[in-house]
Amino acid sequence: MQVKQLTIAEIESKVIFLKLASGVIAGIILFFSFFNFLYGLDYYMQTVASGYLTLFCAVIILSEFSPSIFENYILKCFPFLQYHSGRGIFYMILGTFCLDSVMGYLVFLAGIGLVACGILYIIAFFLIDTQTKSQVQRENNAADGISSMTPGNKDQVPSDHGYYSGNNA
Repeated sequence: MQVKQLTIAEIESKVIFLKLASGVIAGIILFFSFFNFLYGLDYYMQTVASGYLTLFCAVIILSEFSPSIFENYILKCFPFLQYHSGRGIFYMILGTFCLDSVMGYLVFLAGIGLVACGILYIIAFFLIDTQTKSQVQRENNAADGISSMTPGNKDQVPSDHGYYSGNNA
């Protein structure tokens, strides 16, 4: 069974759907957490968590749907959001804030969806990182004139990138 290798463009095209899904989920959480924040909940910490959810879900929506605001303002405060792994971890943390039945069952389900989006962002990061490394390795091999790597070849030494090249040191 052969696994299909995805290109970076194919992965990024799937990330667009992930951006849409996480933006819609953040909008749902923003709406309900804002009302929870305004009208208060049973405990002070739940009200504080609703305030944080309101603020950070607004950040998510702006970062997913407004590139100019994202690049000019949000990246200054949240530089980790420019990476898929940073977004994934951020979404997972925010999603866990929603996992309280007092916040409402729709917010609970949206929190599970936000955690799932975070996991998918982390997977996308590793897929893109793997594809980028293999592309760099192919380019290095083509530049060095190496078409395939043979294990045990004593003429191969590690290069600066950790890949093997045919140059003797």
